[in-house]
Amino acid sequence: SWNQITFSGENYLNGISFANSTTGICVGEAGSLFLTTNAGANWRKISGIPSTVCLTDVEFISSTVAIACGSGGNMYRSI
Repeated sequence: SWNQITFSGENYLNGISFANSTTGICVGEAGSLFLTTNAGANWRKISGIPSTVCLTDVEFISSTVAIACGSGGNMYRSI
């Protein structure tokens, strides 16, 4: 079964990836990037991506590093 998650994001979301059972990142329009560390129960907005970028996908490449890509060929790596 599914439970709806209350989410404070104001933009469309396009991609999600989890590094493990608890830590995940969700990306979307206007540079939206959100992090969860409790399996999606709560999400925290992360700053640092310009609002002019529409992020279309994200993928964890290790347990601590994620790569996000977006419009105009933009790519961002977590630090």
